Amino acid sequence: MITGASSGIGLATAGAAAKAGARVVIASRSEEALNEITRRFSGAGNHVIAVACDVSERSHT
Repeated sequence: MITGASSGIGLATAGAAAKAGARVVIASRSEEALNEITRRFSGAGNHVIAVACDVSERSHT
C-alpha cells in the first residue's frame, strides 16, 4: 500500500512497483487523480487498486 500516490515520490514508487509486477494499492485524498493513475498503471497485466482517503484522518484508516 502506497500513500500519497497521486504525486511526487508516492507516484514514482507506485509506478515502479506496478512496473515490477507488484499488486499495488494506492491511496490519496484525490479520487480523480487516483482514477487516472489507476488507468495509467493498470495496463499490461498490472494490478492496481485505488483508495481515496486521508491517512491523517483517524476515521479514514
